Amino acid sequence: MLVYDYNGDYVEASKAIDFISDKCKQDPETKQEVFDYMWEMITGDRKLRDELKEWFFFGPAKYIDPEEERLGHQIDHDYGLWRDENVKAI
Repeated sequence: MLVYDYNGDYVEASKAIDFISDKCKQDPETKQEVFDYMWEMITGDRKLRDELKEWFFFGPAKYIDPEEERLGHQIDHDYGLWRDENVKAI
């Protein structure tokens, strides 16, 4: 049987993640320690950092041309002004 040693007790390897999850639910300090460890591990690895960013932002980064972005905002602004004027006229 494959086990991990936890403070003198053995935890079956197949149940290790559930054990860690339960410990995190029971003890806020353990939860913070696990988070800190995982954060350091993920942010210390370029591929995992990219995975985290894509998960958090629901997809990969995309290039936006700053000039097109400025024009898009200007069009939205101008349309808002036009709509406000025309809605009042109706």
